[in-house]
Amino acid sequence: MTLKEFYMDCLYYEEHILVYYIQHLLSENKISLEDDVSKLDFNQADQDKVAELIRKNLLGFRKIYVFELKVDGGGVVYIFAANEQDAINLFKRTFRKAPLELDYCPLDTEIIVGNKVMTFRELKRTYNHFPTFISFG
Repeated sequence: MTLKEFYMDCLYYEEHILVYYIQHLLSENKISLEDDVSKLDFNQADQDKVAELIRKNLLGFRKIYVFELKVDGGGVVYIFAANEQDAINLFKRTFRKAPLELDYCPLDTEIIVGNKVMTFRELKRTYNHFPTFISFG
């Protein structure tokens, strides 16, 4: 696997720390995108510079999770949110009561949207405001 393929996977799976490490090593000419991923050596990185890239977050990474909240009658609601409290607050504003239970749901879980099968990760890219209500099932 090339570093370019690995870098693209890191972007897709939102592994922001790895992305910033790779960007730093690229900017220092310690690696190139054509190199094999085995050439990646994080010990060559200036930890302070990488920490600064992560702090600045110029690529705008924001960890968003999928929460499954159980409602009366056995139904579930899916909400994209940065944390549990944001998901619960949106649930309470929408349903005027607290959820019975809350669980995390993996972003790579497949769901049906209309007549298309997609993952929560793919669906998340269609939203730009969080927390947001996804569906009721």
